[in-house]
Amino acid sequence: MLRERERHIALLDRELATKNHWLERALSEHESLMAQFAAQKDALDRSNQWAETQNRELQANRARIAELQDELSQEQHNATQMAADYESKISSLEQDLGEKTKWARDVDTTSASKPPTWSRPSTRCTTPKPSSKNVRPGRCDCNRSPKL
Repeated sequence: MLRERERHIALLDRELATKNHWLERALSEHESLMAQFAAQKDALDRSNQWAETQNRELQANRARIAELQDELSQEQHNATQMAADYESKISSLEQDLGEKTKWARDVDTTSASKPPTWSRPSTRCTTPKPSSKNVRPGRCDCNRSPKL
């Protein structure tokens, strides 16, 4: 019976050693998995922070693009309005030019059909002539422009 007891104790010791070995291996694997989990969690956190930064930048860029599109739309509207205003002004000027051309032709036709009633203005000075001998006849020394 003592032998059987010793054999049973030896068997229990081997089972205990096997159990301890399995437990140490399981704990070692658990620590390894926990380290991998922590590294993976850190990488995921960094990735999430980067993605959040990208989302904020994307939203800011979309807002800026919307502002620029509104600005472009306003500028296009202004340019279209300016072009319409120029077209209107050109049309007005062309009409005015046509009226003036017609008037000039009418005046030319009228003046060609009747003799002129006006004469050329005098280019001589109308101021009395001084008595100085240095003044040429028909000229004066007043240095004024002739009256037209």
